[in-house]
Amino acid sequence: MYDYLERFRVHFNQRMNPRRSEIIALNSEDNLNQLALRLLGQLLFCTGTAGTQRFWVSLFDGEVL
Repeated sequence: MYDYLERFRVHFNQRMNPRRSEIIALNSEDNLNQLALRLLGQLLFCTGTAGTQRFWVSLFDGEVL
């Protein structure tokens, strides 16, 4: 799990604009870890049978069904 969190933080920091207010709010390691785990959970939930439909619904609803 540590490898995933470390790689996520590195990639996130390389690819996001550090001057945006939303990114500044995620500047702490704990906040980035929470985001990484939340995104991983959503990704895992959207795999499998009907995963594509659940993913698309979550994009419009804002939550995973």
